[in-house]
Amino acid sequence: QCRRRAALKRGGGKADVELHSTILLPGAGEVDTLGIHDAIAALAEHDRTLAELVEARVFGELSIPECAKLFDMAPRTVNRRWAFAIAWLRDRMQ
Repeated sequence: QCRRRAALKRGGGKADVELHSTILLPGAGEVDTLGIHDAIAALAEHDRTLAELVEARVFGELSIPECAKLFDMAPRTVNRRWAFAIAWLRDRMQ
């Protein structure tokens, strides 16, 4: 009984979570998670809103219309800025 309690105390019975070391970046395919983190940090130094847009689209899985509402921008503006951010990140990661 003590071993069972100790096992439960240390996460026994919980589902394993698989961590991925890559993510899918539009136009660039799979990229290294740490690499994209560093690239987004560099983008934030250039333009914080662009970095937040990338985080919302890639990690938050928000659509262009959802981002337009979130950032109080026209969808066309979000789409244009999204395209610029992705091109900037692709260039940075090569």
